[in-house]
Amino acid sequence: MKQKAIYKAIVSIAIAVAFIMPGAVALANVEQTMNKNVSSEIGNITDLPTLDDDSDIEIPEPLTTIDWWPMFHHDAENTGNSSSTAPDTNNVLWEYGTGGTVASSPAVVDGNVFFGSIDGNVYCLDALTGAWIWQYPTGDTVWSSPAVVDGKIFIGSGEMASGASNVYCLDALTGAWIWQYTTSGGVDSSPVVADGKVFFGSHDGNVYCVDALTGAFIWQYTTGGGVFSSPAVAEGKVYFGSKDFNLYCVDASTGAWIWQYTTGSIGVMSSPAVVEGKVFFGASNLPYGTVYCLNALTGAFIWQYMTMGNMVQSSPAVADGKVFVGAFNGNVYCLNALTGAFIWQYTTGGTVLSSPAVADGKVYFGSDDNNIYCLDTDGTWIWQHLTADTVRSSPAIADGKVFIGSSDNFIYCFGTEHENTPPNEPSNPFPADGAIDVDVDADLSWTCSDPDGDDLVYDVYFEADNPDPNVKVSDDQTETNFDPGTMDIDMTYYWKIVAKDEHGAINIGPVWHFTTEEEENQPPGIPTVSGETNGNAGTEYEYTFNAVDPDGDDVKYFIDWGDGDTEWTGFSASGTPVVVSHTWAEEDTYTITAKAQDEYGLESDWATLEVVMPVNQQVTNPLLQMILERFPYAFPILRHMMGL
Repeated sequence: MKQKAIYKAIVSIAIAVAFIMPGAVALANVEQTMNKNVSSEIGNITDLPTLDDDSDIEIPEPLTTIDWWPMFHHDAENTGNSSSTAPDTNNVLWEYGTGGTVASSPAVVDGNVFFGSIDGNVYCLDALTGAWIWQYPTGDTVWSSPAVVDGKIFIGSGEMASGASNVYCLDALTGAWIWQYTTSGGVDSSPVVADGKVFFGSHDGNVYCVDALTGAFIWQYTTGGGVFSSPAVAEGKVYFGSKDFNLYCVDASTGAWIWQYTTGSIGVMSSPAVVEGKVFFGASNLPYGTVYCLNALTGAFIWQYMTMGNMVQSSPAVADGKVFVGAFNGNVYCLNALTGAFIWQYTTGGTVLSSPAVADGKVYFGSDDNNIYCLDTDGTWIWQHLTADTVRSSPAIADGKVFIGSSDNFIYCFGTEHENTPPNEPSNPFPADGAIDVDVDADLSWTCSDPDGDDLVYDVYFEADNPDPNVKVSDDQTETNFDPGTMDIDMTYYWKIVAKDEHGAINIGPVWHFTTEEEENQPPGIPTVSGETNGNAGTEYEYTFNAVDPDGDDVKYFIDWGDGDTEWTGFSASGTPVVVSHTWAEEDTYTITAKAQDEYGLESDWATLEVVMPVNQQVTNPLLQMILERFPYAFPILRHMMGL
């Protein structure tokens, strides 16, 4: 009775959904599909218990801390679920064209988007603008989706002429090659990185584990068919599908077999999602493609859902208790993660190989009808965007944007146009605001950023002794420094920066000021000393002192007459002669030494002048003395003879 009641309730929900969902299939098909639900099991696994259909399942809480999309289907568990906001419109922020189909699912990390193209290149673009940053040529097609972890990008390439293929490790910042690992078959499988290891599958039937740092081989596990499925890693286990019809679980450290589940299908090319102890994946059963749910620990069957198409190569996304997956019949299905019960389906015009991505209450995916779709998680159509070819790339959602490739050779970025925000205020001036003793040859510098990541240019206003500088000395420069040339000594300068973004928004910075250093004082030059060098003791003679100060400072003189007498003059202007008189009382040879001192106390070196004072003869005859005094310039020979 309980099962019948549950069945009736489920059918009622399905009928209601079929009437209101655009693109829903006929009710008869829904009911037929529902008749093949939980109790039907085509696959088998030996000696493993089957869990009760009514057993509880914990639904994972939405991610709240991870915003970037670093690898295929978001994370190592391949959940396909992001905590990011996501666009409500099909507004194309940018598109970037390559030389081939873009089936690779982008990875988005730290503001950059990474992806491969069938043109053989791995690309890195600016996630905000789509601007090219770098590309790396692999030499063959790139269907694999990149994983970006710890500053490195890991990605596989298709088979070369030799049949061999490589997994590459590149520097995420520059695209520089770090290492590569060669397999004997193409690598369409997308690497997953966990605990310092890289896991990936190959057409050669192996799943490989190599060291993420060096590329050194750790282990491989051999299946009976090519491995196109991208591994999922959870709780120390690796899950992957093979074209030999099996889903495998092996030990992540050793590669040791733990369990396998045989689907009885054409093969398992879908990548598993591991959520709260359950493994969800698609298989290509004939005549119906099937979605499976197994116990992650034991491989025990929990439920399956059969689609109307013959293959399910799309990888399930699991979010909020629902499983979202595409099928070859053109439908995207939403199933109950607990029971596998049908919730809704949306029909497109082509095969859905793209793996859905879920964020912000919306589901995004591509279709072979050339469209990229966005639905509400209740199945309601929100928007679609028509490209020029099939869309087999799986979306990546990060930072409020959706990134997805198309077979038209382009990668697209969808997002909401936002109102431009002006640049942040210029800050961190050098010289610091209010600085003193600044070198006259100092350069100006500052910092500034833009909240939208826009490129900035700057106008520089710089003026002496004007607290409101209005002299523009540089216009639209991109550098955050400016050379004003040699500035004046002991001068206060005022300056400001006007930051402008690429949309014309501006932010006028504050007025900053600084004062340059005072000129270093220089000592006066050595003074000149001039006057009589021969004379008579007891006679007063005049001497002239003159020094030039390079700074134009006033100077005074210290004079040592050589006879024990010294004196300081008063200050006089630089270069002005100063006359000082002196009398030597005794016959002798004397050396006058003198130095100049400026008003700040700096002194010159010494100057010297040698003078000779012979004996002063006394005239005792009163008449002769009167005649000589009366006629001071007469009788020179007599005067010389007398030593006068």
